[in-house]
Amino acid sequence: TEKDTRREIDRLAEDNPDLVRTIRVSNRGPGLARQAGLDIARGEFIQFLDSDDLLLPGKLSLQVTGLQACPDCALSYGKTREYEIGSKPVDMPCRRTGEVYETIFPAALNGRLWATETPLFRKTALDEIGPWSSLRVLEDWEYECRLGAAGQKLHYCDAFVSDHRHHHGAREGLRWQHDDGAFKDMLDAHISVLEYAFDAGGVRKSQEMARFARNLFRLAR
Repeated sequence: TEKDTRREIDRLAEDNPDLVRTIRVSNRGPGLARQAGLDIARGEFIQFLDSDDLLLPGKLSLQVTGLQACPDCALSYGKTREYEIGSKPVDMPCRRTGEVYETIFPAALNGRLWATETPLFRKTALDEIGPWSSLRVLEDWEYECRLGAAGQKLHYCDAFVSDHRHHHGAREGLRWQHDDGAFKDMLDAHISVLEYAFDAGGVRKSQEMARFARNLFRLAR
């Protein structure tokens, strides 16, 4: 329950005052919640983690090592497994976490490359792209594509680093179909990503842009 979660978080903070800080904010969407944490973060690297997901042992050490070895990279990503809670995970990369990309564009025009918990970010890179938006749908895609607009490079960690988990029967990705506000956010995210792709350059004649244009036309209809 929410009360149990708060009690456990408070216990962790009390037992580890030098490592754990807690804040509570009103529900204004996932992006602004992450920004609240980012605003008080003091570390060199940033890890976002949603409630149902898991970081696998060794994730942070592997990705920190990768970013330290590649100082021109804004983030490090690796393989992520995706499954329903209660199911046995299979070592199969979800989305495109088994593929190696040096930059976010043009690949991100076909959608997110990973899940929210997959990357480890360099904080200085996030400071340069501005705060999370108030979007409640595709806010993570829009946010990460700002790094692509800035031409930031990616480090790939060839290992399984996280688990992206769902509750049985969840259909979060379809909620925009029944919510006018969420649908508007979805369109706004697409328009922003299109602008970021143009800023990045070299995408106008790509296959990814052709597919993106078709998807945007269908949404507009």
